[in-house]
Amino acid sequence: MLKFQLLVVLLFFAIGMPAQKIGLVLSGGGAKGAAHVGVLKALEENNIPVDYITGTSFGAIVGALYASGYTPDQMEQLLKSERFLSWAYGEVQESYKFYYKKGDPDPSWFRFRLQKDLDPLQTLIPSSIIENQQMDLRLMQIYAGAAAAANYNFDSLMVPFRCVATDVYNSKSTVLNRGSLSSSVRASITFPLVFKPIQIDGTLYMDGGMMNNFPSDVMVNDFNPDVIIGSKVAFNSSIPDPDDLVSQIENIFTVNSDFTLPDSVLLIEPAVKSFGVYDFKLVDTLVQLGYQATMAKMSYIKNKIERRQSENEVEKLRKTFKKRVPPLIFNEVHITGVNDRQQQYIERMIKANQDTFSYELFSREYFRLLSDNKIRALYPKAKYNSTTGYYDLYLDVKAEYKLGIQLGGQINTTSKNFAYLGASYKKLGRRAYDLRGSLHYGKMYSSLRLKGSIDFPYFRNEKGKRLFPLFTDASITYARRDYFNSTKEWFFEDATPSYITRRETYFQFNIGVPLATNGYLATGVTSGASADNYYQTNLISREDDPDLTRFDYVSGHAKFEYSTLNSRQFSNRGSFFKLLFRRVYGKEMYFPGTTADFTGLVKEEQFHQYNDIEISVKHYHRIFDKFYIGGAFQANYTEKSFFSNYISTQLASDEYKPFPHTILFYLPNFRNYSYASIGAMPVINFTDNFMLRLEAYLYQPYRKIDYELYKPVYDKPFRHRYYIANASLVYQTFMGPVYLSLSYLDRENTPWFLHFGFGFLLLNPRGLD
Repeated sequence: MLKFQLLVVLLFFAIGMPAQKIGLVLSGGGAKGAAHVGVLKALEENNIPVDYITGTSFGAIVGALYASGYTPDQMEQLLKSERFLSWAYGEVQESYKFYYKKGDPDPSWFRFRLQKDLDPLQTLIPSSIIENQQMDLRLMQIYAGAAAAANYNFDSLMVPFRCVATDVYNSKSTVLNRGSLSSSVRASITFPLVFKPIQIDGTLYMDGGMMNNFPSDVMVNDFNPDVIIGSKVAFNSSIPDPDDLVSQIENIFTVNSDFTLPDSVLLIEPAVKSFGVYDFKLVDTLVQLGYQATMAKMSYIKNKIERRQSENEVEKLRKTFKKRVPPLIFNEVHITGVNDRQQQYIERMIKANQDTFSYELFSREYFRLLSDNKIRALYPKAKYNSTTGYYDLYLDVKAEYKLGIQLGGQINTTSKNFAYLGASYKKLGRRAYDLRGSLHYGKMYSSLRLKGSIDFPYFRNEKGKRLFPLFTDASITYARRDYFNSTKEWFFEDATPSYITRRETYFQFNIGVPLATNGYLATGVTSGASADNYYQTNLISREDDPDLTRFDYVSGHAKFEYSTLNSRQFSNRGSFFKLLFRRVYGKEMYFPGTTADFTGLVKEEQFHQYNDIEISVKHYHRIFDKFYIGGAFQANYTEKSFFSNYISTQLASDEYKPFPHTILFYLPNFRNYSYASIGAMPVINFTDNFMLRLEAYLYQPYRKIDYELYKPVYDKPFRHRYYIANASLVYQTFMGPVYLSLSYLDRENTPWFLHFGFGFLLLNPRGLD
């Protein structure tokens, strides 16, 4: 009887006593926080339960992922993915940038935005080092469903969760425990100057690690578990180094955390001190270090924690929680920060009168809007509406400043330098308007251009179904080019100076549609006139007058372009494809000069009508981490007839320009009516910004244009071929490339050319380019 009573008492206490509760504290530490994943992996494998999580900065990312139902393996795969690396480093992948929105590349170094009561210098300085648009979108995608399943109460996540952020105005630490999970995590990871601060309910927040980099106090105050496990990968700032900007920023913005903990806290300290806060490419190693550090203390942990939770039990919790997660499908759109017309434009781009739309569709239009260059900031937030069964999408938008100034140019070791000045006006209403003016000024090249464009959000069929957006543009361009303004090149001097100048004025109109993200199809018309002045001999005197060939033309064209190249010039990643068809009607007028071999001729006229077809392909393929190899192919075919003489025919030919500084020269061997070329471009990337480029091309004219007594004649098909090559060391600065190049140009005089330059060698396109 006594034994039975004792058994009843023990059973009563066993049932009545609460189960042992375990809390996990995750410190900040940037990329070093990937070690937290290894800690969680080891705890799960050894059936150690986690009942509560608090985290700061990167610890908030990992903690929120686990609380949202991610397994340690899923977290590791996410952190290793190209997608994560792109938003961690602020790199929007080229596949997300809408090519037709980029406009024509220009040689600008600086871009100033002009606004009343705003210092132009202030607009030049970015509000953050790393662009946050892609990160904002991905955080919403990752955490929106879990927040909805928890009804925006972090206690109702799969594991109750807290994260810490810093209230900037009041300089105090704030515990975030409800609301948007993505916004809370975003606030906690916003390191000063690196990411743009975020507002939540009118309060501006930055990185939680500034005030509390190891929120064990939050764990005690909010959850008070029986046992606390701490994963610490953060360290107080060392004495700042005058040559280390990051250490200076850390000391300015962060308060040293108190890592002195009671004996009841089981502290795990992975050996990650030697790693940097941006070593996100070393996730494998960091996860393994976290796992090893936890396993080294596992016996001690098991002695302190009696309770066990099998992996099957954890998986059952995950499945139960994930069943409550509604799919990320949107219904209503709420836009703030812009006027009514701008709201209509943005809503038409995103929703286009559809009842519902998916995250995939929204993400595509999100990047299309950012590519517009008329929106300065765009913050997305999703909130589940239990009445409709869909999410409401909230967008906080800041329109770009309307007026802008661009300054730039090109400086090199020849006399063929130029300066660049651009001005722009942007307006966002029911449609997007863009007006740009530009000036190139230099001895070799001078040009004025005015271009306007209009983007229409979407067109629909009779049933209201969204079809496609549409864009139009119109431009007028004047350009003057002097091919031989100076005979001197660095270390060399041309033995046969010549004189050739071209003046051209043309108007062009295009209408087009984007194809997917990186391509567009356009058709248009061009009307213009070119005037070429030249001598057909080098034996000239000051009294001689040059020949003049004038060509008045009108043409229609259709063009498809696709590009994911990662730079205006000196690209080392991505692809490019162009297919162009053009029909040209023109009148040539030739006025001989005093040295022409046409006695008594005053003027000669002839009409030209012909078709042009051009195809151009370029692609870079990654061989291994630092080494890419590119391939290029280009072919031109034309039915164009000869002009009046050899020089005018050469000037009417297509100009082959495989690398930037070929535009500095007049290269007769690389001018022809119909030709094909093939090339290889190995690239060694020493760093993200410093590379060695090697390029070699074979140029094959179909029939070389030669001359007899100043008249153009065709040589035999495929009889001649030419080679052109280049080796360049290139450093991409925030203003433009700095490069040192050695080129081989297949020509009679001075085939080798050593060249140093800074800036983009970009000119306006010709009317018949």
